[in-house]
Amino acid sequence: MKTCRFTVSERVPLPVQNLVTALQEAERHSARVRRVHLQHLDRLLVLQHRRLGLVQQQWEGGLQQLSSRFSSDRKQILEQSEQRTAHLEDVEFAMTMEEEDVTREIQTLFDAVIQSYKEAYPDTVPQRHTLSSLCPPSVPSLVFVPESPCLSVSLQKASLQVNQRDELKEERRRLEKTKRDFEQLESKEDRLLDHQRHVQTVQKNKEEVKKTQETVVHLKKKLVSNEAKKQSMEQDLVAQRNLRGPKTHELQNQLVQTRAAARKKLSDLTMQSDAATKKLKAVIAKGEKVVRAGEMCQKMEDKVRLLLRPEELRQEPGADPQEPAEKPELLHLTRRVAAAALQREVLKRHKEDLSRENQQLKLLLRQHLDAETIGGQQLTIDPAPLSGSPLTTRTHITVIEGVHAMKHALRD
Repeated sequence: MKTCRFTVSERVPLPVQNLVTALQEAERHSARVRRVHLQHLDRLLVLQHRRLGLVQQQWEGGLQQLSSRFSSDRKQILEQSEQRTAHLEDVEFAMTMEEEDVTREIQTLFDAVIQSYKEAYPDTVPQRHTLSSLCPPSVPSLVFVPESPCLSVSLQKASLQVNQRDELKEERRRLEKTKRDFEQLESKEDRLLDHQRHVQTVQKNKEEVKKTQETVVHLKKKLVSNEAKKQSMEQDLVAQRNLRGPKTHELQNQLVQTRAAARKKLSDLTMQSDAATKKLKAVIAKGEKVVRAGEMCQKMEDKVRLLLRPEELRQEPGADPQEPAEKPELLHLTRRVAAAALQREVLKRHKEDLSRENQQLKLLLRQHLDAETIGGQQLTIDPAPLSGSPLTTRTHITVIEGVHAMKHALRD
């Protein structure tokens, strides 16, 4: 079966195809430029994050070192202060115990002196004096006799102990003052360190912001240059489009005309297919009539056989088939039946061929309508199965044999 194909894209001129190719290449180049630009931006962002991470790690490392150093210094100073405080507490406790012992000794000695004085001078009433009038105010008030040498020694020891206790108190006050000064100094150092860290952080942040601003300015410049290139490319594309616009419209008109011609051809093919279908129906009806005639002939042959005598039926198988003069009616009937059978077979095959071609035409029509709907550019058209279209070689032979058989039957 012959097939006629034509493609709409083959009729498009070469300049239009070149223009379409150039436009597609420009779009791909623009997409590639945008993709590369986005990749650069992503890479710069990754570098920025990495740099910030390194700076943050350095900052955290320095902060940890400073914190550990100040913690160790603070711990060392606190240990020294606690040691000095413990030493002073031990000294104070020892001095207190010694003071109590000395005070008890003084009191015992003073009582002994008074008792001996009373025993030596029972009739004399001694003048009572207080210890506070002769000693510092911290010494407890005692009654004593100033003329006694033992009492003066004891008083000297007591005044020495009192002076040591005053010195101890003074040392404690100095220690407390030193501790307060140390705490103030420590708080000042902490504030100073916080201020220094804050200043360093501000400086680093300023540097990072400056670098980020420089990066942003550089990226903006690149973006502006890319936008300018893109605009120039778009202007070139618009100019080329304006130049090739008339040719494109002309090609569109040609495409419309080609589609109209294809629709016309398709409608002609459809009409031819309908005519062929009608002819096929007529041939089928004629074949059915021939078949019915053959069946009638077969019935008549059966009736003739019933009318023949048994001797004739017995001699019929041995008769010579080349002697048509003995039984002309039977030979004529046999030829007509054979011709009818051949004609029926030929018509049946012709009907199958026409049905198959009709289905192909319907399928092509549906494909063409679908292509017109979705804008397809290729159409395959098979020739219409006309009544005068040539059949296959075997069909020719069968038809010729059937025609010769019919001629012989009619001639006889």
